Amino acid sequence: MLSCEPIDINDSGFLNYPIESKSIEYKTSFAWPEKKDFLPDNQKAQEVIRTILALSNTRDGGKIIIGVDQDREHKKLTPAGVSEEILKTYDHDSIFEMVRYFGNPQPEFETKCHKWKDMKFIIFHVEGFKQGPVISKTNIKKNIEQIKSSAIYIRTHKPETKVLDKPEELYNLMKLTTEKNARWVQDLCVSKNNKTASKGFKDKKSQKKTAVRTNEQKLFGQKKSRQPCSTSLLSDLNEDSEILVNTIKSKGYWMVSVYPISNHKKLIPSNKLVDIVDNAQVSLRGWYYPHITRKESMPYKIVEGIEHRTNSGEYKEFWRMNTNGNFSIIKSLKEDWMSDDVIQSYILAKDIKLDGKWLGIVNALYSITEFFEFARRLSMLEFYVAGIVVCIELYDIYKRYLVADSYKKMPFYPTKKYVCQEQRPFRFSYTFENNATDDFRNKAFDAFLELLDLFNWKNIPVENLRDDQVQFLEGKS
Repeated sequence: MLSCEPIDINDSGFLNYPIESKSIEYKTSFAWPEKKDFLPDNQKAQEVIRTILALSNTRDGGKIIIGVDQDREHKKLTPAGVSEEILKTYDHDSIFEMVRYFGNPQPEFETKCHKWKDMKFIIFHVEGFKQGPVISKTNIKKNIEQIKSSAIYIRTHKPETKVLDKPEELYNLMKLTTEKNARWVQDLCVSKNNKTASKGFKDKKSQKKTAVRTNEQKLFGQKKSRQPCSTSLLSDLNEDSEILVNTIKSKGYWMVSVYPISNHKKLIPSNKLVDIVDNAQVSLRGWYYPHITRKESMPYKIVEGIEHRTNSGEYKEFWRMNTNGNFSIIKSLKEDWMSDDVIQSYILAKDIKLDGKWLGIVNALYSITEFFEFARRLSMLEFYVAGIVVCIELYDIYKRYLVADSYKKMPFYPTKKYVCQEQRPFRFSYTFENNATDDFRNKAFDAFLELLDLFNWKNIPVENLRDDQVQFLEGKS
């Protein structure tokens, strides 16, 4: 039987706002079969295994949440949880032994129980394949209706799980395989630099010097810039977009700009922009960055580009992608939009009274890492062959304090207030030359350390946080 742990506040979007997507699937509560021989009679378990195989063939993997009621007529999902009796049928080791025989290479996943609002849910955390796609196989004599042997299962944006059977689907999977292998080679190239960099963070003084030094190495003529990243995003807004942007700016918010180093005479065809953003999306914690709702009206076309609006609880964002390759986004700092009951159910440092503005440590790390990972994926396109610039800003940080926002990281996090005294927005910019030694992961961590430095947090557990970033990027957070 699985032991249940609270769901992390940084990984709870798929329950706060349940929406099925390419990386998220919901299932009603059901008992897992006791033995592999009972699997042919359990359709729901077969569907889960098939979805595990499909999620394994996506870039970031995904999640399957058991315990969510589905009203298909009204397209409504309602978290309901699983009973203790149902929970007893789930054991990670036995499930893994049962499922791993259905894929070659074997799918990598974890089965966990999470608590959310006094309910319990079974969640399959599935990793994306490392170097080659997962091909299905069966070794049970009885017929398994939901799983075909020697097939490649994929997820689509409908969303659905299906067998790969179209030339464009095969092409996209081959392209993803090439990208993942290129990333594997890139990681080998920079692993030595990672080890060297980690030795430089022995004390607070060296942390600060290293973060500043790496930030200045290639930054706009070797000098650090305090100029705003981009103002073009906030110009020429229609009425609805202006209302949303003003709402976001009423509290803390992020602004991110990503653009090619050199201007191209040839622009990106406007009908390719959605696919470019879609293929670079990051979905490591159940909510895509940047988010695409995939309604008929979103994203919508503008002169020389596309725009998109999202306004769902604490998730508020407006982004624009232009045909010249410039991407810009303004995104709410979700800590400022969470309801009090949600906040208090997650925050671990109970002795800290949330009587003002705060910043979650892990949310900041994950957000900055997502910004850079999205840029890395864009940088692999031919349009950005000369290089790419990433610029990040965080507004309304003055008098904001750090909060332990992940139960997994206690007791490493501060239990006293570290308050930001910087009145200017936080800004970090970096210019990447597109070669195998560029390491977006390390630059994201440099930016994160610079942000923490504004709060005067002493004795930062750098190695723990760096490991957490790696786990996050590998879909294991």
